[in-house]
Amino acid sequence: SFGDFDIVEQIGKGGMGTVYLAMQRSLGREVALKVLDGAGLGMAASRVRMRREAELTALLDHPGIVPVYAVGDVGEVPFIAMKYLLGPSLADVQRPWDPERVATIGAQLADALDAAHVQGVVHRDVKPANIIMKARCSSTSVWRARNPM
Repeated sequence: SFGDFDIVEQIGKGGMGTVYLAMQRSLGREVALKVLDGAGLGMAASRVRMRREAELTALLDHPGIVPVYAVGDVGEVPFIAMKYLLGPSLADVQRPWDPERVATIGAQLADALDAAHVQGVVHRDVKPANIIMKARCSSTSVWRARNPM
């Protein structure tokens, strides 16, 4: 248990944080719960950076960008709750791909990044492991639960 969330399992780990699949009790939904831990807990800059990440991501409204549901602290531990997405990361999808599929995924990724850029937000860690594939790998989501901090 972590505040309003029941932890189901760890689904990712970054330099300063861990991401869990969790159940948000108050709303009865699964979420990706990103929790600051380790060295980041003792660093004010890490706490500010995590809060800023949540605020900026919450401003974005695009089908290729994972929505933020909540941000806060449980005790002294900051968290971000985001929509939980099923599907493998781009890094986990078997290749090679045909050129049409590559072009489709690339265009969707570029569209999501452009939507963020128009709002003045730059994703500083775009890589295959931070891109979730959805719906038979035909669409992508740039901001994802396992995005390391």
